[in-house]
Amino acid sequence: MKKLLLLVTVFMLSVSVVSVSANEAKVKKNVADSVSKSMAERNVSVNVDVQILKKLEDPKGYYFLKVVYFDKATPKKVAGEQFLFSNGDFIVEDFIDLKNFSSLSKDLSYDLSSVKIDTSKLTLVSGNPKSKNILVEVSDYQCNFCKEMSGYLKTTLKNKKDYALYIMHLPIRAIHPRAETLALVYEAGKEMNKDFMMQLFDPSNGNLSDIEIVEKYSKLSGNPSKFKKLINSKEIKTKVAASEAQALELGISATPVLFVNGKKITGFDKGLIDKALKTIK
Repeated sequence: MKKLLLLVTVFMLSVSVVSVSANEAKVKKNVADSVSKSMAERNVSVNVDVQILKKLEDPKGYYFLKVVYFDKATPKKVAGEQFLFSNGDFIVEDFIDLKNFSSLSKDLSYDLSSVKIDTSKLTLVSGNPKSKNILVEVSDYQCNFCKEMSGYLKTTLKNKKDYALYIMHLPIRAIHPRAETLALVYEAGKEMNKDFMMQLFDPSNGNLSDIEIVEKYSKLSGNPSKFKKLINSKEIKTKVAASEAQALELGISATPVLFVNGKKITGFDKGLIDKALKTIK
C-alpha cells in the first residue's frame, strides 16, 4: 500500500454507512445530504449534485467524487465545483502521497477530466491554429499565479510547434478592479499584432486608473488613435465578455486554470503542466 497522508477531514457524514463497502448510490446520497446540510447551515443557497468518478484501490474503500453546486435561483447555472473523497462515513478533501508529496485529488481530477472547449471565439496566443493539441489558458492579469503560469508556458512551449494556445479571460473584479480593462488592452493589442501579455501582468498597472492604463498601452501600440478606437469598440468588448461567460459556464471561479486537450489543471501546478505537455512536440 502506498504511504498516504490524510490532508484534511472535512466532516463526518451525518448518515452513517453500516458496511465499509457501501454501494455507490448510498455514498452519493450520504455525501449529497451532508454537503447540502452544511451549505444550508451557512446560508448558501445551492443545489448539490454528487458524481462518482472512480472507486479507489488505495486508499481502500474510498471513492473519488466531484461535487457540483448549482445556483437555486438559476438551476442550470454552475456556482462551483469541488473534488472530494468519501467512504460513506467520512468526507476527505485530499490525500498526499508521501513518496513525492503529490496531491491525489489533483492527479485524479486531471487524469479523469475531459472538457470540450469551443475555441472559435477565443484569441490565439501562440502556436499553430491547425494543431490538434489545444491549450486554453484561463487568466486574470492582476493574478500573480496567472503571471507565473503564463511565463512558464511561454518558456516551456518555446521549442514546441505542434500546439495551439488560446486565452480565456476571467477578470475577478471583486479583488482585481483593473483586470477587465487589462483584458481589453490585450485583445486590442492583438488586433494590432502587439502582444502585451507579460507587460499586462506588471503589478504597477494596479496603481493606475482605467484611463491611465489605456493611455499607457495606446502609446506602446505605436498608433494611439487606432488603439483607443479598438479598445472602445463593440467587437473587443463583446469578445472579452464572451470569453468570461465561457469560463463561468465551465464552472471556473478562480484563476489560473489550464486546459490541455480537454484535461483541466487548476492553479499553477508545474508537475501537472509538465506531465500534460510531455507528449506535445
